[in-house]
Amino acid sequence: MDLGLRGISCALVEKRTELQRIPKGQGLTHRSLEHFHFRGLAAELRAARVMPRGYPIGEITAYGDLSSPWWQAPAGRELVGDYYYQANERLPQYCTEAVLRRRISALPSIEARFGWGATSIEQDRGGVRVAVAQQEGGRGKEVLQADYAVGCDGGGSMVRGAVGI
Repeated sequence: MDLGLRGISCALVEKRTELQRIPKGQGLTHRSLEHFHFRGLAAELRAARVMPRGYPIGEITAYGDLSSPWWQAPAGRELVGDYYYQANERLPQYCTEAVLRRRISALPSIEARFGWGATSIEQDRGGVRVAVAQQEGGRGKEVLQADYAVGCDGGGSMVRGAVGI
């Protein structure tokens, strides 16, 4: 998205076509919301909130289960909120990703390839080549050429492996 907002041609290669409704990444920190604010996304992310306002964002202590009388949500991030430009927000990763997918679809310099995965990567003085293939059916195969490749696919990243990390 950052490259697309600057009009730089780029491609996003993502194996998944659908959002994973796994409840991970439940919170957006103050600093994350600051970055999203300056990219024009904070209001849209806040509007995508799932939990009603007033529900705690973190630091829940439970003894037994949440329906027992011995649970609390002690003050946490809200204690430091005045020190940040944006308040934090409670939002599952799949909701955050839906907002981001909508935004990149509106940026003409981004070619989003959902349902595609990288199969190899090579670099020389002329740039980098990433071979990509469609995941289901394996019909499409292509080689993308660019000045740079960025791997945002975790510890098993093909980019990390290619540079020996």
